[in-house]
Amino acid sequence: MYHKRCMAAKLFLFSARTLAYTVVCNVPHPVILMQTWKTKECRSVGQKAIRTAGWQKIVMRFFLFLLLLLLFGCIQEKKSKPLQLGDTAPDFAIKDLSGKVTVLSNLHGSPVILRFFETNCRFCRADTPAFVKFYSEHKDKGLQVLYIGSFYENVEKLREFAEEMAIVFPVAADGDAALADLYDIRAYPQTIFIDPEQKILAAILGGVGEAELQEILGKYL
Repeated sequence: MYHKRCMAAKLFLFSARTLAYTVVCNVPHPVILMQTWKTKECRSVGQKAIRTAGWQKIVMRFFLFLLLLLLFGCIQEKKSKPLQLGDTAPDFAIKDLSGKVTVLSNLHGSPVILRFFETNCRFCRADTPAFVKFYSEHKDKGLQVLYIGSFYENVEKLREFAEEMAIVFPVAADGDAALADLYDIRAYPQTIFIDPEQKILAAILGGVGEAELQEILGKYL
């Protein structure tokens, strides 16, 4: 994405320079429109256009503004990096279906599982009992689990899913996909494991078994 946007910026710069030469400066570009600009009609139109007071400054500022937007986008894209194992988990606050707000930084000192899911996902239905069992066995040791519904799930569907699967930990709706974007979630289900120091331990796409839960978090419980 970064390379595509920067290439777009370069193409835009070339196009802007071409148009600036032909329309604003009334000077034919050395490569493009040279033959067309030589005609009497084009010169006449160009001469009339540039007589407007302030027209040159307005057009040049407009091109400069658009170019800066493109270049700024390239810089921002270059600086942003996907999350890696060992990175500090991005902090967030989200309200669950009961109205309680969970703040990740407030859970420092406890292992945390973030499960991004969909109610119609077969993997989510198949392995949720393993999450429920694992949480029930280790909640007294500080384990925290948060189920996060995908952005298109409505609250009623999430409530039905939580009731049907006998979920005993918080379930939240990610209505604007803010949390999914924060953790770079592109497919469901995906499970993020966070250690007590709030470092990312693992990220698993697809179903998760009880053995994996124990292997990843067992030493913290």
